[in-house]
Amino acid sequence: MEHSRIKKRNVALIEKCVMSSIGIESLFRKFAGNPYKLHTYTSQESFQDAMSRISFAAVIFSFSAMRSAR
Repeated sequence: MEHSRIKKRNVALIEKCVMSSIGIESLFRKFAGNPYKLHTYTSQESFQDAMSRISFAAVIFSFSAMRSAR
């Protein structure tokens, strides 16, 4: 069996809610051969720190339902 030479693309998820993170993670794990690796962060600061080490193909940023957070 030949190994895939395609490198997984990194996707960042910035989400404070643990349950939302778990739900989105399950969507990424659901499909075999998924070409993405999901990295979850609970704050924008932790994501910015990771950007110095990891190159991301996409970023999913979740806003709070509270207007003050937007």
